[in-house]
Amino acid sequence: MLHRTLFGLLLLLLAGPTFGQQFTVDELKEILANGKENTVSFDDHITIQREFANTEKGMTQAFGEALIARKEFMKVDSMKAKAYYELGYNYRNWGDNEKTKFFLTESLTIYKKLKDIPHQTDVTNLLAVYYANIDKDSTAIQLYTETIKLAQSIPDTLRWISPYKGLSSLFAKIGLNEKCIAYCKEGLQLARKINHPPSIAALSNNMAIGYYQKKEFGRCIELLKEALVVNEHAGMTEAIIRNLSNIGDVYKELRKLDSASIYVEKAVLLLPQIQVPRTSIYTFISLADLKILQTKYAEAIKFAQNAIELGKKSGLESISAGAYKNLYEAYKGLGQQSKALEAYENYWRIQEKFLETERSKAISSVEQEFQTFKKDTEIEILKKDKSLSQTQLNSAIGAAVLLGLLSLLFFSRFRLKKKSAEELSIKNAEIQEQSVVIQTALTEKETLLREIHHRVKNNLQIISSLLNIQSDGIDDPGVLSSIKEGQSRVQAMSLIHSNLYQSKHINNVDIENYLKELVAYLSQMFAGSNKDIEIEVSAKQIEFDIDTAIPLGLIVNELVSNAYKYAFDQQEKGQIKIGINSINDTDYELHVKDNGKGLGEGFDPKKSKSLGLKLVKILSKQLRGKFRSESNGGALFIVSFKDLRAYQSQQS
Repeated sequence: MLHRTLFGLLLLLLAGPTFGQQFTVDELKEILANGKENTVSFDDHITIQREFANTEKGMTQAFGEALIARKEFMKVDSMKAKAYYELGYNYRNWGDNEKTKFFLTESLTIYKKLKDIPHQTDVTNLLAVYYANIDKDSTAIQLYTETIKLAQSIPDTLRWISPYKGLSSLFAKIGLNEKCIAYCKEGLQLARKINHPPSIAALSNNMAIGYYQKKEFGRCIELLKEALVVNEHAGMTEAIIRNLSNIGDVYKELRKLDSASIYVEKAVLLLPQIQVPRTSIYTFISLADLKILQTKYAEAIKFAQNAIELGKKSGLESISAGAYKNLYEAYKGLGQQSKALEAYENYWRIQEKFLETERSKAISSVEQEFQTFKKDTEIEILKKDKSLSQTQLNSAIGAAVLLGLLSLLFFSRFRLKKKSAEELSIKNAEIQEQSVVIQTALTEKETLLREIHHRVKNNLQIISSLLNIQSDGIDDPGVLSSIKEGQSRVQAMSLIHSNLYQSKHINNVDIENYLKELVAYLSQMFAGSNKDIEIEVSAKQIEFDIDTAIPLGLIVNELVSNAYKYAFDQQEKGQIKIGINSINDTDYELHVKDNGKGLGEGFDPKKSKSLGLKLVKILSKQLRGKFRSESNGGALFIVSFKDLRAYQSQQS
């Protein structure tokens, strides 16, 4: 014990004073100018890396180089590992991928050598974050899995939270919003229990992303504002900027541009206080997007180009893809078609480069590992809660002896039961093992299907965008109308795939949610700012698979598009009601009604030469249904159809 104490004192002497000095920025710069870095203690070096990295990058880098040049520090493994971890953390924020990987990998190697499990857990988790940030998700997943395993052996709730943050972020990234939200809720319970503000803010932010992608914007804003309050109280400038920018993005979705402008411009004003390329890129993209919505295209181009240049300089091209999309929208708004097309090609070049199918394949194994970790942890807690004190054990000895004597009477019977129980246990283990294999395979197939739907949606969006660009050079109203109709049909199919890859159940589309998204798009395309058309959608608790949903979506697309074009050409206000009623388990009726001028006398939809109505007729037959119309206070179209999956199940 004495030897250890003396050795500890020696390390303190090497590191400098036990209680670090409170340096100002000017004092630290003077130390550098005078070449007196060797007078700074190890603890003060670490404090400099933590407190000034986001505001004084150059100075922090200089002290970092001075720190790893100190031989008296670097020959002590624990100090070297800690210094490398802090430098790796900072270089990740600064966007230097090569140095980030080097310092974190070296730090992890040393901590493994020292068998320092707590710090090994921290470094492994940060490496996982690093690989996730550069879109190498398969490597990130492996490291998160390792973090989970390490966390099992640490009686430290704070470190248990790390897998919740990492996995919820990954789930949000690939569109598994329900899982993202579920893991955030569990993580928040732990974070609030130990009152750890950074984790509370991070998990609230991740949960907000899940709700944002579900288009539940009210709950999303609540969570982002909660995170903002926590970060403001803690003085975490970078996190504050991200929160402000994210809140602005939600208000943009709600088309509340004044509110969006307040938050995004606050975020931009704070950027000079940090030197974190990743955060700056996201904020510039957010501001460029706002300027496009405000039709300030020249300003949008400037901020988008700032994001692109910073992305190239920092090796963060993957996250600057959105800036090219901003350029596309801005150049399109200015009528510069060739530049718009070039920007969009660059956008998809980056998207394809960094979109890895493999990121989804390993998700199931990570979640399984995490659930095992939770289960083992809960069992360990129960064991601790049920453990007896020494006094209780002594008190139980007498009862144990009596029970032992009684057990002899039943020994023979017990052996038979034990043998049966062992056989049953073996069979149960085999069944459980097979169940895990089957569940893992199913989950992998599900994630692969989500990736396919995501790819299909992206490809359909490319087609829609190309049609949009093509329309800019056309003046003929008839041709423009045809292109618009083509775009709306493509969008109707794209939204199906978008809903499927974000849906909790990969095989089903929530029809009410889908139709609301579709009619919102059609309203933006056909109504414009001159007409006030109110749309109601009613299809609660109705879900169809893709074979039924796509024809149904195209039918609604044609009928609503026709209503916009013909029903209200002589009036500025109107109403369209869309409803789907269940007749039985197989049969349904779609009603699309408007209060416009109505149909002409003797109108027969079956004899109409309109391409849209011909499509409705064909698609109705595809759904084993019929199509008819009525005209009374407007037009009413009724399509009776079948749920193809239920119908085919009955036939078989």
